[in-house]
Amino acid sequence: MKVRIIISVMFLISLSCMVLFAQETSEQKTKFDQFTSKSGVITRFEDFNLAKLDIGYGETLLALDCKVRIVYVGQLKGYYLHISNSTNKCLIESTDLNEILKALDALISASVNNINPNADYYESRFVTDDFEIGFYKDKETAWYIKLSKYGKGNVVPIKNIQNVRQTFVSAIDKIDSLKL
Repeated sequence: MKVRIIISVMFLISLSCMVLFAQETSEQKTKFDQFTSKSGVITRFEDFNLAKLDIGYGETLLALDCKVRIVYVGQLKGYYLHISNSTNKCLIESTDLNEILKALDALISASVNNINPNADYYESRFVTDDFEIGFYKDKETAWYIKLSKYGKGNVVPIKNIQNVRQTFVSAIDKIDSLKL
């Protein structure tokens, strides 16, 4: 009898955890998803290609597609940087681009100046709602970007972080020119 009660209690606890987790993940929408999820209005997209983001491994197939996307939802207009590979994509809101660029500059500085030489492993990153950029140091410093929170192939290694920085600067410049 005690075993049945314990099993029943454990089942109810696990069921409650599953329901809470499902509610939590279903409510975590990106800024792009929130902006485009209006019902009863026409949504329109316009893309403006940027140079491919060369991740620095010498193969064109590994370059990431980049573009500025303008999204019209009814009378509203949003600007996004769209970065994608063959399996994943992220859309970064224009207001986040300057923050990511500032964070990237801080990360670049930290990768040179702030690493504890006694640490066996060191990692530093900056995360937004649908994008992550960072580096880790094991034997060497390795940079990466994460194009989405979930999915196969969402983490992309970056050999030359300055290429990523240039992509963000180009996107900001393109968005500024489109707003004129």
